[in-house]
Amino acid sequence: MKKKLLLIVTTVLFFLSGMIISCNSPQRDNDNDERETEIEVEIEEGAEEFRSDIDELDTNDPDFRVEFEREVNDFDKKLDEWGEEIEEAGDDVSEETREAYQNMRREVNEMGNNIERWANATDEELDEWGEEIQKDFNEFRNNVREWVE
Repeated sequence: MKKKLLLIVTTVLFFLSGMIISCNSPQRDNDNDERETEIEVEIEEGAEEFRSDIDELDTNDPDFRVEFEREVNDFDKKLDEWGEEIEEAGDDVSEETREAYQNMRREVNEMGNNIERWANATDEELDEWGEEIQKDFNEFRNNVREWVE
């Protein structure tokens, strides 16, 4: 009788332990999901803010190049921070978020190279490149809009 009771108690405790452990496991996954969501939301909001700032720039403004360079440099710093956060999060960050980050990083780097080329150009070259600069800026602005859609 004692053996039967001991066997029943042991079996019940085993099943209760299993239920408690399984109930706690999803909690860990939810924490990871929340972290992933925080990073994604931060990137989305930052990209939206950058899009808004870029849309406010006027290519006819004499300070356009300086303002545009400042906006791109500020966003580049944010990208550095996000890159560190993504790296820290490891596998918790979705592949989609990683790809979006890499696309933003690549396009900002390309535009940074263009801005540097424009900054080192002579007035004659800038006049010659006027349409190209306008085209590059508009293309970049459209790409930024696509990031937040």
